[in-house]
Amino acid sequence: MANSPTTLIVAIALVIPLFSKLSQTTFVSINCGSSEPFTDPQTNITWTQDDAYIDHGQSFNVSLGLGTFSTLRAFHNNTLRKNCYEIEVQKGEKVLTRASFFYGNYDDKFSPPVFDLIFDGNYWGTVITSISDHVDYEAIYVTKGNYTNVCVSQSNPNHIPFISSIEVRGLKPQMYNHIDQNHSLILLSRRAFGANQTVRYPDDEFDRIWSAKNSEQEFIYSIKSEALDINTSTVEDQPPKSAIQNAFTLPNKTFGIQYNLSSLLQSTSNNNSNYYYYNNIVPLYINTYFSEVVVNATIGTRSMQIHIGNNDDNNGPLFSSRPIIPPFGSVEQVHINMSISSDSKMMNSLYFHATPASTLPPLINAAEVYRVEPLATGTDSRDVKGLRELQLGFKRLSEWKGDPCLPFPYNWEWIKCTADPIPRVKALYLNSYDLHGILPDIRSMDALEIIDLHNNSIQGSIPEFLGFLPLLRALNLSHNGFSGYIPTSLNNTDIDIDLSNLPELQKIVSTRTSDSGRTWILSFELHILLVLLILAMQVLLPHLL
Repeated sequence: MANSPTTLIVAIALVIPLFSKLSQTTFVSINCGSSEPFTDPQTNITWTQDDAYIDHGQSFNVSLGLGTFSTLRAFHNNTLRKNCYEIEVQKGEKVLTRASFFYGNYDDKFSPPVFDLIFDGNYWGTVITSISDHVDYEAIYVTKGNYTNVCVSQSNPNHIPFISSIEVRGLKPQMYNHIDQNHSLILLSRRAFGANQTVRYPDDEFDRIWSAKNSEQEFIYSIKSEALDINTSTVEDQPPKSAIQNAFTLPNKTFGIQYNLSSLLQSTSNNNSNYYYYNNIVPLYINTYFSEVVVNATIGTRSMQIHIGNNDDNNGPLFSSRPIIPPFGSVEQVHINMSISSDSKMMNSLYFHATPASTLPPLINAAEVYRVEPLATGTDSRDVKGLRELQLGFKRLSEWKGDPCLPFPYNWEWIKCTADPIPRVKALYLNSYDLHGILPDIRSMDALEIIDLHNNSIQGSIPEFLGFLPLLRALNLSHNGFSGYIPTSLNNTDIDIDLSNLPELQKIVSTRTSDSGRTWILSFELHILLVLLILAMQVLLPHLL
């Protein structure tokens, strides 16, 4: 039976929203410290104020800054170990996240701070700011949940952490696909060789920033492509055309082009002291892009190879590529995934050499260099669920964001975690946190050993599930507004229980043995049973005699 036109229209109407949702990617631009949105006239990117993403910290104007660097959010007089922005993403989405910092002497102290930067429970780096220059930190990774977090943490006394802007851009799943989802890429350098200005959105639809910088190597010069159009759509990581339309090259094939990695590796060692590299060996992820700039048939052929390592090393280069013949009007991408020593004495570099068969010198259009880092799995999902219930139940706890336990030592102040690769929460220290309301259901937090909730205003009955937490050994509910009766699950347990100063709780009888210090609780139900037993004996005893 053929489908009616009405059925077909309904089917299309159902499919289109689904397809639209699946094809959406994240594109978030946060102007930290700003009170209103604005649109950048150069990129046409609309930046939003940050009050929807964080609820603490102070906003400051920066007189030396322009655009997004004219405001910042700083975290003075803050007791939180980490101050986190929470940004909605699609679970499993590959994203590029960028955090930017411009001090600009906003506090008139002429003292640029140094502090730690974190994303999703992972150390990102140590932010070293200056009065006049801004610094950017960029990471590519696959999200593990529906939110990604960017956090700053005070790592030195009197160094107040701050942040100027945050950007999160969704990438296509096939991009940067030479690492698995358990690793991140931390940007060290992204260059558009020969370009006369920085390339970014809208030329790059993913808003990667390709810096333009003159070469310090002698005889290197820039040349513009003769191609009227350059097809980049077939290249795995899809560089923008404007980053490929120029190149660095040499007058002849006698010499090679050198791209020094030593300074990048040295900055990794200096600025990321929280990472440990065995023997200073740093895993790198390198993309190089090649596009011919002239019609080869008229002047010769170009063929070259990439070498990594010091050419003066008698052991030869660490890496040698296959011969590369740059295509005219399109792009060839060569990916390199290897580990290199961060020891500056080894003078690690990328060398681009003409092959013996080439009649033209080597060229390079663009390159990206990343450090590869393992991604933290995160706090156990059972504990994350329970902590979320606590935050939903007690608004006072909502300002704590980011991974609860990771990275050490930046766990939330009121929890204690295990040191496992996937940490568990083993203690809640929420005494005197001004909590109001009903105690939520946190039975999923089955690794808890200590729950301290004393000196709050928690109301309602004491939950039965507390007595069923298998590892619980200390429970302090004193000085609250609990009412009703003690749940039977807390009777005759080995849990050290403090129920003092609970005026709304029904009176109970309790004694403490002198030898073991164990508290035995006689519940209301036991009272009733004892009374019934005495009445029964009074009725039956005369008949038995």
